[in-house]
Amino acid sequence: MRDAKKFGAYIKFQRKKKDMTLTDLANKSGVDQSYLSRLERGEKENPSADILAKIADGLEEKRELIFYAAGYIDLDFDNLTIDQPVDIKQMLSDKESNAHWGNHPLTEEERKTLQRVIQAILAREE
Repeated sequence: MRDAKKFGAYIKFQRKKKDMTLTDLANKSGVDQSYLSRLERGEKENPSADILAKIADGLEEKRELIFYAAGYIDLDFDNLTIDQPVDIKQMLSDKESNAHWGNHPLTEEERKTLQRVIQAILAREE
């Protein structure tokens, strides 16, 4: 584990960000409330993978992020997705974006063609 106090602070921050009490998290995760409290205070080191997975599920966070915060794995942040919507129009319009089709980087002409195709599809739906 990296630093028990920092990890505990991270869990507490994630819990409070979601307006959850320790009781809420205990109920959602199935992890004992007193264990969670000790973990948040940095008094509990090296929680098991099972406990970390339950906490991640209870917080509705990606397990990888919780395992990373605990120091159990390293993440490739260049390829990490956080389940946020992608604005395809912006991605295709932004010349600085790294838009690809598989391994093929899209040229400006290909981006414009894709924009026209998508606009035509959306216009038919109206």
